[in-house]
Amino acid sequence: MNKTISFQADETLELSVERECRLSGETRDEFIKDAIERQLLLNAFERARELLVPIGKTLGYHTDEDVFRDLA
Repeated sequence: MNKTISFQADETLELSVERECRLSGETRDEFIKDAIERQLLLNAFERARELLVPIGKTLGYHTDEDVFRDLA
């Protein structure tokens, strides 16, 4: 079941959202839903990275290149 979420936005944010909707062809609802979903995924990724980076360093992974080298 879909629920409605509402929030207040200042005029600058509202105009930016409207401009992006015109450029992308998305509705305001689609654009905002996508933005929230992306932010939630980014937050989850950052939390996972915070947990895994120290473990990776103990295993000798100090850079992204170290990880990509072993994945290839």
